Formats: sequence, structure tokens, C-alpha cells
Amino acid sequence: PVIHAPTEIPDISVDCLTVMNICTATWPVACDTANAHQSAVTVDYTRPVGPGQAYSHTNVNVTYKPLQQAKFACLKKLYENECKNTVRKAYKLTYKSLFPSNLERQQVALVLNVFHESIVAALLSVGTDEAFQTANFAKLVIAWWRIVNVKHSLKGMRTRDFLSKPIFNTDDVRLSFLVQFAGWLKTWGSGKGCLTSQTLRALTHTSVTIVNLVKYMMSNLSFKVNYVLLGKLQTDNLERRFGEYRQMSGGNYNISVQQVLEAEKTLRLSTALALRSKKMGHIVIKD
Repeated sequence: PVIHAPTEIPDISVDCLTVMNICTATWPVACDTANAHQSAVTVDYTRPVGPGQAYSHTNVNVTYKPLQQAKFACLKKLYENECKNTVRKAYKLTYKSLFPSNLERQQVALVLNVFHESIVAALLSVGTDEAFQTANFAKLVIAWWRIVNVKHSLKGMRTRDFLSKPIFNTDDVRLSFLVQFAGWLKTWGSGKGCLTSQTLRALTHTSVTIVNLVKYMMSNLSFKVNYVLLGKLQTDNLERRFGEYRQMSGGNYNISVQQVLEAEKTLRLSTALALRSKKMGHIVIKD
């Protein structure tokens, strides 16, 4: 698909060190939870919307620049050029990541293979304009993901990544980034060459709600909140449950209400009749 969008996302910087330069157009993510959104991005990203499979996009921030394009075809070409090499720049790219089935599009691991720092570096090394614009779009998705996927207070210290640190106050530049990111998405809109309306609404709602929730927790609660881990504001358990429903229904992507009810009964029964040992505790039997 070709992506056509609006103009400028703010830079995220600390002091004199620019952590992530996102002043040029980049792609949008889809989400209603920190895992579902990235899967949604891949669903939209791999959905053909025109010749050459590309999305049109711009940058956001009052001043608008000419439309740019982020092309999924750039990643496919990059994979084809490197797939037989022993050492690859885009080592995360796999066939499954580029050509996922409907069910595989829900796997976050495959999505992260596409939106990875090594992919950005490999695209920038190509040297073409379309590869550069595609890399910029990937940067934006990666930055957004690194901000909202923090589940441990020491992650930022361990990875030496400012974006992966907890939110310590309501004036954090990353919260401003999420707000302006949501505004950029609204300016971009939905339709041909853009995100679907469902994806646009889910991602915009998630970005804005996270900011409002953090501000409420740090300002209105009766007890003091020292920091907030945005990665905890997810529905991982719910996603995992629906994954079990699909697997128990023959691996079907679209399952019926009856199949959900039957799978839930089976799961509850297996929990009630779980094997327990006085010595070993709970025993899990895997197929």
C-alpha cells in the first residue's frame, strides 16, 4: 500500500541529545491496546490500496509539507536482495513477517520484525527517496511503541533508552508527543492511501486516553504516584484469551459466539480439574 498523510511530528529530545528525529512524515500505528494496535498496523500496512502497495502521508505541526510515501514494497525488495546473504542488514525481516496470513497478523512478534531499528538502518543505507520516507514512517511507529510498551521501571536504564523510561510527571515530553501524534493522525484522516477508519479511531483514542489517564493518576488520586508504566495499560490477558479461543476453534481468524462460549467452558473446566501435587504444586500438561 502507498501511504499519503499530513505534516510534522515533534522531535523527542533530551537536552542537546536528539533521541528520535521525527520531523519528516512517517507511518501511523493502529491500536486499541498496546499489542492490538501494532497488529492492526500490519493489517493495514499489508492491505493493497494501490499500485506498488504504498501509503501516503505527511508530517504534522501547523505547517504542512508535500505528501510523502511509505511503501511496503521497499521492505519486500530489501528482503529479496538480502534473503540469500549470510550476513544481512535487515536480519529481522522474514517471509512470514512480509506475507502474514490473517491469523499471523495478530502476532506482535511478526509486527516487531517489520518495525525494528535494524530495518530503519537498512532502508537508510539504500539511499533512495522512497526508502528514506519509508524509514521515517517506521521510526515513528517504533518511537510510539517504545513509549507505550514500558512494563518495568528499569527498562529505560537497562536499554539506555530515554523513550523506554517510566513517566515521572505530567510535563513529560513523551506525553506531548502522544498528543501531537493523535493530532497528526486526525489531520491525516482515513480512506484510500491512509489508515482504515477503525484503525484511525482506535489509535487516536488510545494515544489521547493514555495521556489523560496518566494526568488523572498523578493529579487526582488520594495517594502519590511516583511513576506510571504505560505498558501496564494494556489488554494482554484479553488478547491471549482470544488467541486461545481461535486456536481451540481450529485456528480460524473469525470465530462465532458459539465457538467462544464452547471454548470458554472448556478452559474453565480444565482450570477446575487442573492437576495439583502437594510436592510439585500446579502441574501444567502441554500438548
